[in-house]
Amino acid sequence: MEQLEGDLLERELAAAQAAENRVIPLLGALLLMLVAALYLAFGQIARAARAEALAAQAEELAEAHDRAELLARELNHRSRTCSR
Repeated sequence: MEQLEGDLLERELAAAQAAENRVIPLLGALLLMLVAALYLAFGQIARAARAEALAAQAEELAEAHDRAELLARELNHRSRTCSR
């Protein structure tokens, strides 16, 4: 009876070891995919932040351009009025 139990235990241990040998590489691959996904996600976040900063800067530049254009028209109008 003990011999039968020992053989059964050995078979079960071998099956468990075989299952572990299949699972460990899959877990490694899953970890690598997770790291790659995190890397790509952080890259997307950085690009989005950069794009928002550039959009804000472009908006400020457009406003400054409009103010400069308005000032130039006003100065041009005043110089024409004064020279008459």
